[in-house]
Amino acid sequence: MGKNCPNCSIDSWEEYQRRIATDEELRRWFSDGRQTNIGIVCGKVSGNLVVVDFDSEDAFNRFYEDNLAKGLDLMAQTPVVRTGRGFHVYLRSKTPLKTQRFDGGEIRGEGVYVVAPPSVHENGHSYQFINPDIVDILTIESLADLGLEPSSDGAAISKDPNWVVQALQGVAEGQRDATCIRLAGHYKAKRLGYEETLIILKTWGAGCNPPFPDKDIQKCVKSAYGYLEREARNQANAMP
Repeated sequence: MGKNCPNCSIDSWEEYQRRIATDEELRRWFSDGRQTNIGIVCGKVSGNLVVVDFDSEDAFNRFYEDNLAKGLDLMAQTPVVRTGRGFHVYLRSKTPLKTQRFDGGEIRGEGVYVVAPPSVHENGHSYQFINPDIVDILTIESLADLGLEPSSDGAAISKDPNWVVQALQGVAEGQRDATCIRLAGHYKAKRLGYEETLIILKTWGAGCNPPFPDKDIQKCVKSAYGYLEREARNQANAMP
């Protein structure tokens, strides 16, 4: 899936959760020679693709070394990507997995996408495969294979504050705006990028009652990250 292309904005990519992009679409997105980022949709549409997204190098190293001690050398068995600030480990699961937070990162599964090489992160760093000779994706039976034990409600273990854990279960209509802004501020403080936070909160918004529209989520995240203030300042500066 092409990201930041004219026909595939962050607000219109959801249809590719249900179908694979056609050859014609791919040619239209990538044949004009422009630099563009690339997104890969996770979940059932991509053969139950699941990506373990680590917030930092330290978190990835602990995960890698723990699995290496158990005889699982992920670097030799599945693609690993250095992102703008951490690592992605590409896997396939026997059954679709939900997108879930854990201590040190996130399981990217059904309903989300990941930014892929050779995209450029907002901090200027390029996404790069660190084991480019590995072309097969490792299939796992469950998160437990990797030492990521799900809790009884199906969510991955998390050390987020209790209010975050509770808020991520969804809130009622009158609480959505305030909760969205508060969650966005929480993830900003944890040094997640704007788009990463937007992905998490779009998944959260779908679980609210009633669901929180994507356009409203985007406005809240922009507000938390200071984008609305900058946009207003730029518009004021552009006035004659």
